Amino acid sequence: MPSSIFHRASGVLRFSVSQWQLQVRWHRPLRRIAFLTILIAQGLSAALTARGQPFIELPSREPLAASSRRTGLVLSELMYHPTPQTNGVELEYIELFNSQPFPEDISSYRLSGDIDFRFPTGTLLAGGAFLVVARNPAELRNQYGITNVVGPYTNSLPNDAGGVRLRNRADAVLLDVAYGTRAPWPPSADGAGHSLVLARPSYGEGNPRAWAASDMRGGSPGRPEPVTPSSDPLRVIVINELLAHSTDPDLDFIELYNPSAVVVDLSGASLSDAPGTNKFRIADGTTLLPRGFVVFDQTHLSRELKPDARG
Repeated sequence: MPSSIFHRASGVLRFSVSQWQLQVRWHRPLRRIAFLTILIAQGLSAALTARGQPFIELPSREPLAASSRRTGLVLSELMYHPTPQTNGVELEYIELFNSQPFPEDISSYRLSGDIDFRFPTGTLLAGGAFLVVARNPAELRNQYGITNVVGPYTNSLPNDAGGVRLRNRADAVLLDVAYGTRAPWPPSADGAGHSLVLARPSYGEGNPRAWAASDMRGGSPGRPEPVTPSSDPLRVIVINELLAHSTDPDLDFIELYNPSAVVVDLSGASLSDAPGTNKFRIADGTTLLPRGFVVFDQTHLSRELKPDARG
């Protein structure tokens, strides 16, 4: 599908992707677009890139379960780019989960790839239990208040792209994850404080679509991923549309949408196009009505948006 179709002043486009029927609406020429909101019949959200390639947001998360037929063990969480601590220690970790109803002896099993760690003799992982392998185990235990931590491992997980494999005693590869920082990998796991969690194990741990950003900053090492739908009212707010690297007379902008049935207070929230940095603070007293929209353009932000931003 040619992206030039979006140069028209307005229009409606309908097309199919697999079993999904998609519909796109636009109301002004979109010379350069980062993402364009699409409506999908079954309630999922999606976007269309400037090259005309459909990108579908995946369904909600699945229960944590085996991701491979080779083993019931699961690489369930990776913190590859943690937020720097004030003492300079990086709380990098890998979480292993036993999805089976019985214990498994993982003595002499090994994590390889960009890091290396061999599980010591006598390591028994109970059914339904988690075990965390940390770069700095003592610091991780202290920070998170957990005891099911081993380590340290050799080397570190790269901040851009890397890989982790689980090997058995015969050195055969049971699980293999090669992560990255570009879509479809979640950008909030790249230095913004979140970890990668195995959200859709049925896709297999080697598929980027199987992974999502952790629900909370800092992740949840050594325990199940929490679900806190009402702990933060800002959780319902979505970035509905944005335009980056615009050409005159258009302005870069970010549009927020409140899909809920209640007013949401945006006071003190921030918008950023760089992980770990709050570029723009939303003014006190700013509220967003139910089913309402609010737009912040580059005159509000006092800057243009980065065309390759991952904030």
